[in-house]
Amino acid sequence: MPFLGLNWDWILAFKLGIPALMACVGVISLIHQLLKRMSQVSVNATVVRQLTHRDNEGDLMTKSVFQFETEDGVHEIEDVMAFRPPAHKIGQSITVLYPIGHPEQATVRRDWVLVVLVGMIVIGTVIVVFVVQQEWKIMRAADPLLGLAASGTFLREDAFDPGGSDRESDGLMAAVLSASRSNPLADLAEVRHNC
Repeated sequence: MPFLGLNWDWILAFKLGIPALMACVGVISLIHQLLKRMSQVSVNATVVRQLTHRDNEGDLMTKSVFQFETEDGVHEIEDVMAFRPPAHKIGQSITVLYPIGHPEQATVRRDWVLVVLVGMIVIGTVIVVFVVQQEWKIMRAADPLLGLAASGTFLREDAFDPGGSDRESDGLMAAVLSASRSNPLADLAEVRHNC
């Protein structure tokens, strides 16, 4: 069923829907992350020790324990994420973020999250634009009148022979009348089919 100049089917909806959803989720998550960061306090912390444990697959994972100072005193917090190999070295300075008045909820600032979200937005948008362009090219190749409609030219002088048959003249008149209707593309395609 045609909508916005495209012939929508399930495959096209899938090809557009997934990347569009990916871009939308990326935009919403990026806005959420930026607003969250703007409302948090940023302080420097030092990694004081590391905790190790084995995960379900038997790999040795390492969590950093970091220490930072606020007006309330010194706070020591364990990182929420474990890495293999360790993400930090003992004595390394890192930036932590915490909600105002709640230093016990401090987390390590990770900029790669923003990079991933921007990547989702860019990839989703590029795929949507590519799919729309490809579908438009396919439709224009299948129906040359769409090319005329896209350029705003419904009728061209060289499109017909003035001395042609009455059937061609009737088709031309029908095309002129249909250009003023609510859906001229569908009407022009119908006129073209009848001619």
